[in-house]
Amino acid sequence: MSTSLYVTINDLICWFGAREITAIASPDHGAILTEAQMLNPDGPEATAAANRILDAITHASRVADSHLSRRHALPLDAAVVADSPLARYCGDITRFLLWDDKPSETVRDRHDRAVKWLEAVATGKATLGGIAPPPPAAAGIGSPAFVAGFRQFDGEALQGF
Repeated sequence: MSTSLYVTINDLICWFGAREITAIASPDHGAILTEAQMLNPDGPEATAAANRILDAITHASRVADSHLSRRHALPLDAAVVADSPLARYCGDITRFLLWDDKPSETVRDRHDRAVKWLEAVATGKATLGGIAPPPPAAAGIGSPAFVAGFRQFDGEALQGF
């Protein structure tokens, strides 16, 4: 099953700035690449940074899907994604992942808020924009039915043995 990606490199650059994204995406967190290099990698360092971002985006989208799949059929309709805060929250998770073990308090708080929102969507306490979550499945729907038959050998039938 392929994962829908809810955020793009361009989104991250728009929301958090090219300087931060290129710095945290580079393997040593030191090289500052240009926005053009990130969007069209032209060398090994830019390619490695773009791949690192794509890996983080994929991981963040899978985290989102693991929560969303409890309430919604996947993949989500593009209009639903566009009308919800999902992309922005996936951006916050992606940014947190790119910071490795050195996120600031703000980055950590935004990540935690994103995960809490996803958990609220999974439990039906929050929605994806304007659509209400489907009602939870009733117990037994989609499960095999068991019907007890009549007793062939009851106490009366076995009395003479």
